[in-house]
Amino acid sequence: MEEEIRRLAEAARASSESGKIDESIISYQKITKLRPEDAESWLTLGELQAQAGSVEDGIESIRESIRLDPGNSYAWLILGYLHHASGNLDEAKRSGLHAVEIEFENADAWLFLSGVAGQLGEIEQAENCAWRAVSLDQNNPNSHTNHGHALLNLGNPGEAETAYWKALELAPTMPEPRLGLISILINTTRLDELSSHIRQLLNADLNSAEILSEIGERALERGNSSGAIALFSNLIASYPEYENGHIWLNKAYLAADSSTEARHS
Repeated sequence: MEEEIRRLAEAARASSESGKIDESIISYQKITKLRPEDAESWLTLGELQAQAGSVEDGIESIRESIRLDPGNSYAWLILGYLHHASGNLDEAKRSGLHAVEIEFENADAWLFLSGVAGQLGEIEQAENCAWRAVSLDQNNPNSHTNHGHALLNLGNPGEAETAYWKALELAPTMPEPRLGLISILINTTRLDELSSHIRQLLNADLNSAEILSEIGERALERGNSSGAIALFSNLIASYPEYENGHIWLNKAYLAADSSTEARHS
């Protein structure tokens, strides 16, 4: 039997390396039937199933792995990722908490928990988890970015800006911290810095235009027409084909005109 398991594992590895994930899954399904008590094989099977898009099957396989080896922090974290992918944030959080209970210094698990807490609206917990992730791994730009998001949501833009800059120092082309900085700068008079970040962001990835537009729209909703005008003007300058930018720039100018009329009436 051991020889058959070794042959199947080698076949699965070769299939995975050549992109044939379905064949790898079949091999590991056979392995788990031959050796159902092997937690590592169930974990690998679950990861492969998730990679193939079968998230629910992946969850069941990893649950079996955890039943056999409940002290595997990594398995709990992967289960959390899959619950998150299926939209079950409460179970995702529970799995992440199990991961850090087993291995408190698991920086990836604290980073994961910070994101889930943010999505659940638990902002203080998101900040605490992101801070722990940063303290355990200073070189992960995602941890600094999540910390920045949480600090910004807590109403602390100064410290949030510091966190975003740390992320950019580690990953200069990463869009998320730059978007965070833009969210801060649009509410200031530092419009030259705002313009610079918008240009750098769009030069790296034009797909960021949609998120930029959302930031501008929110600024306009809060009555910040000057910030919205600055954002949409720079967006159009870098990406003139983006039609929504022109539409929202016109709305921002109309809002500014209305505000001026209201002040003079």
